[in-house]
Amino acid sequence: MSGSSFTPSQGNSPNSLMNDLAKLLNVNIDETTLQLCIKLLDQGVDPLQLADSINKVNNETSLVLN
Repeated sequence: MSGSSFTPSQGNSPNSLMNDLAKLLNVNIDETTLQLCIKLLDQGVDPLQLADSINKVNNETSLVLN
């Protein structure tokens, strides 16, 4: 990746690895929201529906802010 400034976190916990992965994939999701998504997935929420809901919220937020 040219021009990338990704710096992995120091911890090796699953949470820090998920945060690193989200940053690497440029997901643009804060740590709290990511943790909530992980908990929802652990509870059996459909990943595609969750992703669709997040995208809808992000799109609506962008429309309001722009």
